[in-house]
Amino acid sequence: MKCKNCDKETGTDARIFSGVFVCSECYATAERIFTRVRSDIESCLVLVQDKLREHLVKGTLRVGPQVGSEGLDKDALLAQLGERYAAGHAPTDPDSR
Repeated sequence: MKCKNCDKETGTDARIFSGVFVCSECYATAERIFTRVRSDIESCLVLVQDKLREHLVKGTLRVGPQVGSEGLDKDALLAQLGERYAAGHAPTDPDSR
């Protein structure tokens, strides 16, 4: 069978990543990226927790008008995180770490 990503014949070298049949090289690449992103997300969670703690200690944690009974605007939050991420808070090359 052929790898769905690179069309290379896999032979006995076949793997499945997230339900997709791939060669071991594409699998390793996808796994490395996924692991890196997971690590970045965990780092972000630690930073968020630290900032929340800081605001709680200072007594400055307030909920803005954009947060109502329906919760946070996830699209706006993701856009803000993406802007901060792109502004140099993370490497541009996943292999650079």
